[in-house]
Amino acid sequence: MKNEVLNKIKKREMRDSNMELLRIVAMLLVLVTHADFKALSTLGIDDYDLNATSVILRFLTESASIIAVNVFVLLTGWYGIKPRI
Repeated sequence: MKNEVLNKIKKREMRDSNMELLRIVAMLLVLVTHADFKALSTLGIDDYDLNATSVILRFLTESASIIAVNVFVLLTGWYGIKPRI
């Protein structure tokens, strides 16, 4: 009986470090997403003519970090839901 209770406590205390790390990275990428076009100015055709490499890098950064919002919501929902009968 006592061992069963200890096993249940140990199972609850196990942390999923990989998913926590993914959630932290997703949080940082969400911040990058907000800072890329919101804090910095939006891009126009004139910016592309002046410095095409910078514009392309900003668009690639935005494209890579936009999926972080979906990943963050998915992980938060997965670990935040406590099903009850």
